[in-house]
Amino acid sequence: MKKILIIIISSILLSSIKVQTFAQNSDINTHKLLKTARKLFNDEKYSEALKNFLQLDSLIPNDNVIKYKVGACYLNSKHKKTNAIPYLEAVSKDKSIEEPKIVFKELGTLYHLDYQFDRAITNFQKYISLSSKNDKYLIYAKRMIKICNTAKKITSQEFNADVENVGYPISTKNSELNPLISSDESIMFFTRIINNEENSNIKLKKYDQKIHFFYSNNNDGVWSDPIEFSIPYSDSKKNISLAGLSPDGTQLFINIYNNKRQDIYSCEFIAGNCINLKKLNKNINSKFNEGRVSITPDRQQLYFSSDRPGGFGGKDIYTSIKKSNGEWGKAINLNLPINSIYDDGSPFIHPDGKTIYFSSKGHETIGGCDIFKSKLTKNNWSEPKNIGFPNTTKDDLYFVLTADGQSGYYSSIQNNLLINTHIYKINLKGSIPLTLVKGRIFSGDPKKPICAKIKVIDNKTNTKIKYVYNPNPKTGRYLMIFPPDKNYDMIVEAKNYLPQRIHIYIPNQTYFYELFQEIHLRPITSLGKKVGENISVNNTFYDIYKTPFADSIIKYDTTGTKDYDQLLKLVEDIINTTDSIGIEKLEHSNENTLSDSSKEEKNYDRLFSLIEKAIETTDTVSLQILDENTLYNKKSSQSYFYATDNKKNNLQQFIIDEDTIYTVPTLYTKTNTKRGTYINNFKKKEAEKFVKNTNAVNMRTSKKNDRKIILEYNLYFNKNKFLINKKYIIKLNQISELLINNPSLGIEIFGYADTQGEEYFNLNLSIKRANSVLKFFVDKNIDTKRTIIKGFGESKSFGEKNKEQLLKNRKVDIKIFDVITKNKKK
Repeated sequence: MKKILIIIISSILLSSIKVQTFAQNSDINTHKLLKTARKLFNDEKYSEALKNFLQLDSLIPNDNVIKYKVGACYLNSKHKKTNAIPYLEAVSKDKSIEEPKIVFKELGTLYHLDYQFDRAITNFQKYISLSSKNDKYLIYAKRMIKICNTAKKITSQEFNADVENVGYPISTKNSELNPLISSDESIMFFTRIINNEENSNIKLKKYDQKIHFFYSNNNDGVWSDPIEFSIPYSDSKKNISLAGLSPDGTQLFINIYNNKRQDIYSCEFIAGNCINLKKLNKNINSKFNEGRVSITPDRQQLYFSSDRPGGFGGKDIYTSIKKSNGEWGKAINLNLPINSIYDDGSPFIHPDGKTIYFSSKGHETIGGCDIFKSKLTKNNWSEPKNIGFPNTTKDDLYFVLTADGQSGYYSSIQNNLLINTHIYKINLKGSIPLTLVKGRIFSGDPKKPICAKIKVIDNKTNTKIKYVYNPNPKTGRYLMIFPPDKNYDMIVEAKNYLPQRIHIYIPNQTYFYELFQEIHLRPITSLGKKVGENISVNNTFYDIYKTPFADSIIKYDTTGTKDYDQLLKLVEDIINTTDSIGIEKLEHSNENTLSDSSKEEKNYDRLFSLIEKAIETTDTVSLQILDENTLYNKKSSQSYFYATDNKKNNLQQFIIDEDTIYTVPTLYTKTNTKRGTYINNFKKKEAEKFVKNTNAVNMRTSKKNDRKIILEYNLYFNKNKFLINKKYIIKLNQISELLINNPSLGIEIFGYADTQGEEYFNLNLSIKRANSVLKFFVDKNIDTKRTIIKGFGESKSFGEKNKEQLLKNRKVDIKIFDVITKNKKK
């Protein structure tokens, strides 16, 4: 369109202006210079033509044909467009021009670009006054007046953020655009357009095109030197561009222009390489053009732009939800108020799932494509709001935001300088209310990372939420993001353990919080048997904005000494969504992990490395925040014991999303204390002291049917003897340790005798035998309230036909039990 306007206005000027003849100057060189300039201009080599016309303007300062040519070159060259203003102003004031209205239109456009909105409005009004009702640019001029008025309002508002060029090594003298940022800001993908003529010193690859793809890692807030990567598409001559990135930074979306249309492809980005490139299905890719993509953290919902028929005009934004078979469902137009009659694209859905950013030439734009924001409330999108500065009068595209709401990235041509696009970072003052849960899961003593799956349930709706987070099997580290003011249950499934259910509450908040969490699973053993399992959860939840020493923690080791570590900036470097992937794919992959860990490592090493980086300096089991603004730092634990009678295994049944899940009783994490202390794992002396000072539950009042027997052991005695044989001491010590470490357990001590001798004597003998065992445990600081003791004499004896059978009746039967209670909370 610009070229047509140049031809039109050139014809008007050449026919209307009394051009000075160069013959009057009798300067052959001037004639030659003019001829060269005109040829370059007609060949659309505006940058070279400009040099010649500027020289001619200095030689012939009053020639408005030359001035127009200078202005036209500025409009179409890589130099500052608004430099054309004084030249076109001179042309517009020349009364010899028969139809100057096209100049007023161009001046209005240029003044708008230069933020001189009142002058822009004046020139558009002049254009309208000179135009007929059928003028093809009349609608444009009227809309530009509206845009200028909007721009005056928006640019006068205070912008609560700082904007800066990301700088070297990302920004160069080339154009960098289309930034894609993982939600934790650890990796950036971008496009660089290299001018081969201006960069002859750069060693380009054999398949070199002007468009190149790079990625850079964020190391402690500093971007690394960009590394180029290629898209594995068979035809490298096709127009290929970056389209989107999953929040965890591992799934890349690509636009490929093929057969007169642009389609969306996806691939996994692992170790600097794009693998498994595949085209999205027909619900996403139509016979028309599909553009920018954004995907939710769980990879279950996609947002993308398309110019397919049936929209509101230009490009529209659509969404698609993944079906149970893993395929994308029908694309649904987001409709009003998101889409307008103009181009709407470059969607970015924030990890909170309720905030969308997009670029649009419609709505209340201040010019070109502006970045807009809309919030989802009760299934309805709010009226899009122009985010204000840093939107410019030119195109502002590809906006992405980190999960903590503190940093945004976008590409723009700022200040109307050279037509090079650069990447900018916005350091926002506000924040999006989210909670980042980061933690580790271990098993055993000494503790080691364990391969596990985590499901998260929204207790209000009693449904399994789409976010499923798998810990790294090598480190046990995981990250999760939750909206505030909700109760969640985590169901943890780990190999060789029963499913555990952990209740967590995310308090109401107005900005970003972090929850540090450690889950530790331990087998409970005695006499060489696994009799139960223990789970402990250490939670530290605090306000990172009100904590003066947010970078510092106290790390307690087993000797009680303190070591102060400086953490990475908690807001900027630790973000939520990093290890969430699709439900079906994740669960399938996790099953493979249990039998083939190498496959998991191959597919998810990049994802796990992001999680490791997020909490690499933190041992959360020993985490204790220095500041008083800690909301709580509390350890919760409970033990579950296996019944020798399977009918008494009190697993809890839950029906979630039509799935039946059995777990051990729910562990309710404690949140009612502002500050807490961490209790280290029991050492023997510490444990004995703890048990001695504990008010034990009176097990003697428990009902027999409520006692779940978890371990049985028999001691045998010689005839008429009641003292314990030394050979049993080791086993009894092991039972004592089990009781010491688990104060909730009780013990039955039942004595017996054979039928030899008087019945009364045998009854007393059985009681003495039971008391002998009781004394052993009392000496180990086992409270007598936890014991149930009884002598049965010879009443339970049977089958005494030989010495071996007589020996079996001279015994003490020890039974360790747990009392079954409903809704037991620890």
